Amino acid sequence: MKKINLLIIFILSACSLSPIQETVIPDQTLPETPIIHPSVAPTVIVTPTWVGNYDALIATTSAMQTQASYFPRICDNYSPSRYSPDGLWLEEMCYSKEDQDLILTISNKETGILWEMLYHDYLPELDFFPDGYMAVVHWSNDGNYAYFFSSLGGDGHYCYVKGWDSGVGLFQLNLKNGAVNTILPPNTTYWWYDFSFSPTDKRLVYGVQGKDFYILDMTNRNPIRVNKAKDFDEGGGVVWSSDGLQYVYSTIISDYENSIYATSVRLVDSLTGQEQILLEASNDCYSVEKWDNDLLYIESEAERVVFEYDLETKRIINKSQPNP
Repeated sequence: MKKINLLIIFILSACSLSPIQETVIPDQTLPETPIIHPSVAPTVIVTPTWVGNYDALIATTSAMQTQASYFPRICDNYSPSRYSPDGLWLEEMCYSKEDQDLILTISNKETGILWEMLYHDYLPELDFFPDGYMAVVHWSNDGNYAYFFSSLGGDGHYCYVKGWDSGVGLFQLNLKNGAVNTILPPNTTYWWYDFSFSPTDKRLVYGVQGKDFYILDMTNRNPIRVNKAKDFDEGGGVVWSSDGLQYVYSTIISDYENSIYATSVRLVDSLTGQEQILLEASNDCYSVEKWDNDLLYIESEAERVVFEYDLETKRIINKSQPNP
């Protein structure tokens, strides 16, 4: 464990939580714990998102610098800053010359605490250097935890892939004491997971290789397997109901040898794992963009339209052009 100036380093042991035994090997040893930096002078170097014109870019840069300057920071080459919903925590990723590794930092503007995680501590053993990253995928509603994932890089190619909902490992950081628990462990066979937290924080749905889906109770850590209505090759793009009792997701069958390419949208009961197919189509890819009361907004890649699907009547009631 490295020492930075005169900062006090608290070392806590991280424990491993493995939700399923039949598909996931035991987790590798995790680092002893991220490092506490009680008071680090802010350095403001940001890479803002381009928003269309120079004046707007300057305004965006200034706003990001002003907001981020309230947080402790240790990197000199920042990724775009991201914040917790309550605005108290700053998430950034950068390359650390000292560690010779990518690092994920999560810092608090009120307490001055900064947690630092090294990228390779959260990967399986590899014989190559991945071009990947880490990022926070979910902040708990009670403000106590940040859930982050590790990725080997690469992008999914199906229409429902959102970009922040898959990785080779998923971890829980206790924001108060820095303890890290493994939720979905990385492994040497390069398994990856789709994952999505319910809006109530009570459940996590995840798919191993996008095929075998489970619903994990976050209180007792008992998983149930989703009872597939029909086989598919890959699925993802989970969208939850507001109460967290149901979710929908998209699937793909891709059999090029037999000229079969099909998609479906499925509804799952998160308490029982029972699912039903709502829509199916050939030569298309469906992506659920939003769940609003009893309406699902489903984008068709082939038709380039958005269906409004009524969950009460189980039918499409309208079609419109997608937002640009």
